[in-house]
Order: sequence, then structure tokens, then C-alpha cells
Amino acid sequence: MKTTRWAIFLLVLVASNITTGYVVKENVDHQRDMVEALAKMSRTNGPFIVMIGDSLTQNARLPASVCGIPLINAGIGGSRASTFIPFAEEITARQLSPALIVIALGINDAVLAYRTDFRATYGLLIDSLPKSPIALATLAPVDTNFPVAKMLNPSTIKSIDAAIIEIAASRGAPIIDLGAIVGIESRDGIHPTESTYHLWITVIVAGIESALKCDGALSREPH
Repeated sequence: MKTTRWAIFLLVLVASNITTGYVVKENVDHQRDMVEALAKMSRTNGPFIVMIGDSLTQNARLPASVCGIPLINAGIGGSRASTFIPFAEEITARQLSPALIVIALGINDAVLAYRTDFRATYGLLIDSLPKSPIALATLAPVDTNFPVAKMLNPSTIKSIDAAIIEIAASRGAPIIDLGAIVGIESRDGIHPTESTYHLWITVIVAGIESALKCDGALSREPH
């Protein structure tokens, strides 16, 4: 039964990649990363934190633990809210119960070529997750002077941020306000430079500490 469910999960993941605009060939590593994240969660004894997000999350050098709890980076480059629905369903099917699930998604849903109902999809993603505490991150600042960032729809970015904030309020989830970051520099309008990535990470870690109500001064273990 477990093997059958796992096969179905992979098929749904592939289908999700196709419908969200990804070519399967290009997404082989992404599938592998998602499977590895699931395996890591299954192997972890005791409580753990999992963060799902796009390339901003995947490329972040997050600490190995926060508040003394292991932090699993499940970022997948190019992902949208819909990408993680089969992943969320598999976490639930495995009866995994993270101490906290951090969601940092939305920027790829703002690509001009896409026409999706972010609010509904994001809500479905949350509903598909286990009934663990969640923390929702708003979108980080975008510099539209770069060609890559011009692929994004500014009005959609605003509506996505508004949706995240409203959904957090309706579900009693804390917000991690990445949009409030000051001084961050970008290499392409979206992704932070190596020298300022720590600003993004600092806000994420502080948000996790606040959600878990722990003392951050002694809780961070470097990766």
C-alpha cells in the first residue's frame, strides 16, 4: 500500500510540474530534492521544523536547527503554491507532524505568463498539510529594474501579499514579514546577493523563533 501511494505521489508531482509550467526533464533534480526532504523528515526522531519555498528558500544557508529543533529546508527552485500540494498530501499520509511548517511561496505565482487563483491554491496547500502550526512569509522586495524581475506582474505581487496576510489572519498564523527587509541587494531583482542573503535568513529565523516562542540568543545552530 505504501509503495502504491508513493508511486501515485510521484505521478502527481510530475503532473503538477507539467501543469505549473515546468518541463519534467528540467525538474528531475527538483523531484529528487522533494523526495529527499520527505525522507529526511521520516528519518528525524523527535520534533522538527520544515520550510517549504522556492529558490529563495532552497539557496538560503539556513541554520541546522532553531530553538534546538532541527530545521529541514524543503525549498524547490521555480516552485509555486500548487507545486507543494502533492508534497503536503504525502507529509499528511505519512502521519508526520512538524513542530512548525514555514511557507515562503508566491513570487513564481506572480509571473506574467501564469493565470492562477493564488488565494485558492495557497489555501488548498495549507489544507493539505498536517494540522501542525504554520508561519506564513510575505514576499521579499523585488527590484523591477532587472530583466528577470520584469517577468513579474506588480499588481499580482501586491494581491499575493494581501492574500498571504489575510489567510494568516483568518487561520491564526504568524506572519514572517520578508517585505519589510531593508538594505537587501539583489543579483537579478529577485534573489539576494551573497553578501546580503543573511538579512533574508535573519528575518526567517527570527520569525521561526517568534512562532515557537523561544529565546533566539542561544537557539541557533549554524549549518
